[in-house]
Amino acid sequence: MEALNLDPVGLTHDRTQVGARHGSPSKLVVVVEPKTSIQNITTIRMKLGMDWGMANQWGTVWLFYRFVFNCACIGESPQHLTVQIQSQLFPSPVTFSGIHAKCTEQESEREKRGGLPFRTREGLDFLQFMAEAGVSDVSFSGSRFTWCNNRPDTARIWKRLDRLLVNGAALHLRHQVTVQHLGCDPSDHSPLLLSVVTRLDDKPRPFRFQNFWTMHKGFLEVIRDCWTLPVSGPPMQILALKLWGAKQALRQWSRQTFGDIFVAVRGAEREVMEAERRYDLDPTGLLRSELHHAQTRLRYALNVEEGFWRQKARVKWLREGDKNTKFFHSVVTERRQRAVIHRVRGIDGEWVEEEAQIGEVAVNFFQGLFSADGSQSPHQIKDLIPGLVTAQDNEILSGIPTLEEVKGIVFSMDAESAAGPDDFTGKFFMVAWEVITEDVYRAVVSFFCGADMPRSITATSVVLLPKVDSPQDFTQFRPISLCNFAKKIISKLLAERLVQVLPRLISPQQSGFVKGRQIADNFLLAQELLTGIRKPNRGGNVVIKLDMMKAYDRVSWPFLLQVLRRFGFSETWIDMMWRLISNVWFSILVNGAPYGFFKSTRGLRQRDPISPALFVIGAEFPPRCPAITHLAYADDVIIFSSGGRASLARLKQVLDEYSRASGQRINYQKSYFLTHSGFPPRQAAAAGQILGFQRRAFPIRYLGCPLYVGRRKKIYFADMYNAVAARILSWKNQLLSVGGRIVLVQSVLASMPIHLLVAASPPQGVMGAVERLFADFLWGPSDGGSKLHWIGWKDICRPWEEGGVGLRTLKGVHDSLSVKLFRQQQSLWAEFMTRKYCVGLHLCLADDGPLCSSTWKRMVSVQQVAEDNIGWVVRQGSIDFWHDNWLGTGALCGKFEVFFAHSVANFVDGGAWNVNMLRQYLDAGLVGQVLQVARLPSGDRIQGLPVKISFFMLRLMQGRVPTMDKLARFGLCGPSRCWCCQEPQEESLEHVFCSGEGARTLWRYFEIHSGEMAGVHTLRHMAGLWWLRRGSNEFLRFVFRIIPSVICWELWKARNQGMFEGQRIRGRNMVNRVVQVLVEICQARFPMLRCADASWEGLVREMTCRQERWIIRTVHWVMPQECFGYLTNLRAELRALLVGIKHCIARGFLAIHLESDSLSLIRMVRGKSDFPWEMQGELDGLLQFKQHFQIVAHCYREANVPTDRLTNLGADLNGTQLFQSMLDLPQWIRGAIRLDQLGIPSIRRRMVGYV
Repeated sequence: MEALNLDPVGLTHDRTQVGARHGSPSKLVVVVEPKTSIQNITTIRMKLGMDWGMANQWGTVWLFYRFVFNCACIGESPQHLTVQIQSQLFPSPVTFSGIHAKCTEQESEREKRGGLPFRTREGLDFLQFMAEAGVSDVSFSGSRFTWCNNRPDTARIWKRLDRLLVNGAALHLRHQVTVQHLGCDPSDHSPLLLSVVTRLDDKPRPFRFQNFWTMHKGFLEVIRDCWTLPVSGPPMQILALKLWGAKQALRQWSRQTFGDIFVAVRGAEREVMEAERRYDLDPTGLLRSELHHAQTRLRYALNVEEGFWRQKARVKWLREGDKNTKFFHSVVTERRQRAVIHRVRGIDGEWVEEEAQIGEVAVNFFQGLFSADGSQSPHQIKDLIPGLVTAQDNEILSGIPTLEEVKGIVFSMDAESAAGPDDFTGKFFMVAWEVITEDVYRAVVSFFCGADMPRSITATSVVLLPKVDSPQDFTQFRPISLCNFAKKIISKLLAERLVQVLPRLISPQQSGFVKGRQIADNFLLAQELLTGIRKPNRGGNVVIKLDMMKAYDRVSWPFLLQVLRRFGFSETWIDMMWRLISNVWFSILVNGAPYGFFKSTRGLRQRDPISPALFVIGAEFPPRCPAITHLAYADDVIIFSSGGRASLARLKQVLDEYSRASGQRINYQKSYFLTHSGFPPRQAAAAGQILGFQRRAFPIRYLGCPLYVGRRKKIYFADMYNAVAARILSWKNQLLSVGGRIVLVQSVLASMPIHLLVAASPPQGVMGAVERLFADFLWGPSDGGSKLHWIGWKDICRPWEEGGVGLRTLKGVHDSLSVKLFRQQQSLWAEFMTRKYCVGLHLCLADDGPLCSSTWKRMVSVQQVAEDNIGWVVRQGSIDFWHDNWLGTGALCGKFEVFFAHSVANFVDGGAWNVNMLRQYLDAGLVGQVLQVARLPSGDRIQGLPVKISFFMLRLMQGRVPTMDKLARFGLCGPSRCWCCQEPQEESLEHVFCSGEGARTLWRYFEIHSGEMAGVHTLRHMAGLWWLRRGSNEFLRFVFRIIPSVICWELWKARNQGMFEGQRIRGRNMVNRVVQVLVEICQARFPMLRCADASWEGLVREMTCRQERWIIRTVHWVMPQECFGYLTNLRAELRALLVGIKHCIARGFLAIHLESDSLSLIRMVRGKSDFPWEMQGELDGLLQFKQHFQIVAHCYREANVPTDRLTNLGADLNGTQLFQSMLDLPQWIRGAIRLDQLGIPSIRRRMVGYV
């Protein structure tokens, strides 16, 4: 089907007739704003050669179509006409709308040229509309603009105003929708040619190794059977042949074992529904067992389906236990839509649309790109590069690898990465390692012994990733090489060895792919150098930004080998490099099908592990030439030069010599030079004539950061906001669970601004706007925008131990990175800053001034903060024992000579300080101080819960879930009814999760079957009792800790099903659902668990019979924790309070009234005053029981005489004594308690003297 949108031209113009605008007749035409009377619709229909025509009653949108379609109007307005189209071309009716909207917004600045600057807010509003509507833009070919005001010169404006939007259902059709922008003459709008054709990638699929196969217990047996078949030949050939045999065996095994995984899921779902129906009618043990078996089969089928879509989507942020299969499916569908190439321009500039012709054009283009032109002259470099590689280096580089080294390389690579032409991922090599070890190792060793790799190993598939929206030709695609995993093992092994010597070979100006160097250093140094761009200089100061055309693909092999030889690499190593890079055969993947099979004669493969290291070695030639002040990150080069004619001419000469020698080519269209605003125009014109580059103005983007001169502005950092917003809007938020969104914020969104925050200081307004995007995404969308934020962003950004989700505020990240910059020492940028600002001074004594750069002012601003806060609280013990101020008296390295590196954990044994080891390094006085340091656990976070459940419990424990009583606080009132009870009851948080009929049934069931009855009436108390229960081993304790979370999660799901779906879950089914989730979590936590009986009794029985692992160590006496030694009054009071609270909790007293005569301590507990950092550990330990504090109040000693006398008694005791009852107390204390009960006041006499 083809359709044409003529918008908005007079249809009486001959050039707007459809047949004249493209080669084939249209079958459906939409005309928007026809600019002629509706009475002419029949005449126009006949001119267009259409069979039928219709229009909305206002005559603003017309529709013409042929007999192959049956169109019926289902909606209209003055601005649209919506029809339902039925045809044999579509499996179901298609809804099509022609809309005439007065909308002038674009998605991005690429969709506008001329006029006022593009407003970022408009683009985000339009993207937000598409996200909320669930539609996406269809890719197009032709000009990227569809409208022009046709005004002359600088008044002319181009925009993309016309587009086709489709929903998710349209993306899943068997047909592909494409759009072509035609010429707009004589109208100001371009017609849109819509083509609906059979999908180009809808063809038989070749073999693909599926990672979910490894989940099956019979997988290794299949590999072992086919791998033991006799094969003869060289080791490389043997490995290739055995991989081919494994491919055939796995293909047949997959058909027999898995079949159609989607059919299996549907069948398993039907079995579960049938088993549930039978069990509801007759709840016997046999039918319950059948239900459990059906549920197990369904879980397995769903896991297989999830693994299939996860591998295709290549989403690596997801965690186990949080299924997002629909999200994976949508990601795969949209990626396929973007990857399909519908038409492209050939070498002669003509459009090519046939798939075979597109493949032929691709092969011709990349075969020419990967072929040397013979114009290089590498002999020019022989005297410029010194020999820096030693004989010892060469011995290490070329040595035969050990089996452990090869294994380490295999398991360090990404198991989920895309497969090469042999279709085996890294997952296969890792899971089947015990079977294939010998053959893989022999193949690797044979390469080190001089063997060539066969084509089946070196064959490479080139995937074309578009660098721009709707690319027009193959120069706008980025070729990514998909190598076979066996080849990548060798390449990765050599790269890991080479990276060890790179820091000595590569000049400090090059920071790309060199160990210990960071990309931020280049930007920081470039920004620092720009502070002096206005300084007087003969010829002025010029900054040159180079862009190398296809830098990786144009590397000359003879040139690279010459550079390696001059650096001193051995001939053995150079031979390995030659065999690695020269024996490469390429196939170009176009719409999933391979085209061509040709050998390259130049270039390095992108995504090959060793390519980055070889590239920076080859790019080391210019720095060895006459002195050039420059910075480089791989092929991204920026040069700082004088603007004099002689300097620029000499610079141009050096660049030309490098191009002739290396095969590189400068892209003169994308390279440019920059000057300050006061640079003489005549001199700037001369510089452009010498260099051949255009002049640009600041700011520019360099390595992802804004490089500017002068005052910082918000607009410079708008790209950070736009990038985060675009990434969020590109995801299908509606298809993500809350757990998926949390992980996505943690692993993707929160890391996006870090690169910028390392090197620059965005305004607070920009960081606040980005955090608002994070929060809106986390809480999900609603019809009216974003949902209610139940927890504030600052609280969300607290650690898990403090009730947050582990995120960090951007200001906190920026401040910590600023401190890191302050402490950084070993880099080219740090050396430059030290020499510029700290000549003869220690860093902590440096100061800023009015002429200092913004970066230096940023560092000085955190100077005092860094020095004052060099102190640590001991938790896991990962801090440095000697150099971190964890003792509170300064770093120990200032008092002792340090010979070894230790962490604090090295001096802890079995949860207590290792006194003997401490005495080996410290004197007696310091050992005593160390023993006073409390080592606290890291918190009460339950490891192993799925994120969506743990985040829900975080909200529930803080009372932030939308039950009716909580919604009423926000003014959202409605009928309050509990959907879990037979009798009408009002809904409240405590009722739903603790006292309601469904909640009581669940809690009582698990209490009875665990042998303990609580008899409590609050959710917090009930959960606390389960969390404090002691099981017979670690496995049972884990089950007891997660039971409250799972029960509350299932209660909430049942409540929502009753409210929104009208389904009431019975008590038996609720128990089964809770047990099912418990089994899944336990199996994920303990993979060795095999629970055949999926019931509560079976789970407890399986956990009880599990044996714990014990470690026996020599026991040393240590000072009891209650013996505090010599402390300040405040710290002693805090520790005593902590011990008392723990005793209360252990004895079941959970409603605690906390009173103390220390007003400072009470204010600290209430959070109203600061506290010394060295007391952070004890205070954290106390606040973890804060939910049990009913009252926290200050009380004078005169008002609490019994406690005061007990304190005096404790001071006289030599140890710890626990009083079990009132009769155990001394008589004088019992008397004080009796007087307190009678309300008799206590009078304390104080001596007051007068002078």
